[in-house]
Amino acid sequence: MNPTAGSFTINPRLQRHFCVFAVSFPGQEAQNTIYSSILTGHLELNKFPVAVKRIADKVMTASIQLHSKINSAFLPTAIKFHYIFNLRDLSNIYQGILYSVPEVTKTAPDIIQLWMHEASRVYRDKLIDARDIEATIRWC
Repeated sequence: MNPTAGSFTINPRLQRHFCVFAVSFPGQEAQNTIYSSILTGHLELNKFPVAVKRIADKVMTASIQLHSKINSAFLPTAIKFHYIFNLRDLSNIYQGILYSVPEVTKTAPDIIQLWMHEASRVYRDKLIDARDIEATIRWC
């Protein structure tokens, strides 16, 4: 365990105090359940208009489809090593939507515009290439 010698092995006496958990990425159905319940709960709790509540499932589906499209289109490379998209990015979209209030978000186009803003903010902040940014403009 001497970092100057280039050995990165961990002493078994130290290693026995730790454990490793491997959790697989949730599937499509699990993501639908998680984010649908979060968004529906927010809209119900804050008494949003019915038009906004009706479109919640479509917003959730669009979010997951956009995330999977960006995740498959923008793979990390040597130059773009930070192109790693995970559930934190998807959750950041919902975090922005959860700041909405019924007084401002009165119609379905309002929630769609908010979703487009949050999705573009979350994903475009990571992109460095102009072509990549242009591609996301067509998707969001």
